[in-house]
Amino acid sequence: NPACGGGGGGPANDLCLDATPVAEGVFAYDNTGAILDGPVDCDANMRTDVWFLYTASVDGTAVIQTCDGGGTNDDTVLIVYDGLAGCPTAGAACLASADDTCANVAGGAAFMSQVTLDVFAGESYYVQVGGWNGATGSSALTITETGAGNPEDCATPGDEDLDGLADCDDPDCAAEP
Repeated sequence: NPACGGGGGGPANDLCLDATPVAEGVFAYDNTGAILDGPVDCDANMRTDVWFLYTASVDGTAVIQTCDGGGTNDDTVLIVYDGLAGCPTAGAACLASADDTCANVAGGAAFMSQVTLDVFAGESYYVQVGGWNGATGSSALTITETGAGNPEDCATPGDEDLDGLADCDDPDCAAEP
């Protein structure tokens, strides 16, 4: 019975209570067969959601996004909730939400989503990833942390600590040649 959630043939993390535990990294998902299991107070377009329970490893900032998904689900909505409050219900306050916030990369539509929020080492956050108005398919959720655990790598081109400054322009590299 699909109305009963994950047991009805949907993804294993279809229900918040079955959220997939994750940390920083890239996590494939497929919301085909998923039902809406969470509130839509923060974005009325949230549908066909799957759940992740992200635990931060640093005090700092986390960027949670589907921008680099590369799958068949090309229109996502993200909502993040405080894990200490348990699975959210209608009226629950969200920490962040986004719809259509990614840059248009490689000529594709910019319908994927990204949020940035302050995180604390050891704290958990429920991440609700859904298809916009019922869009389904495969994609990937990417979580990148910035903080004491992710310093700028001055020898590698790019902005590894995600502070908007790369290498020679980053004060973290001032002591490097």
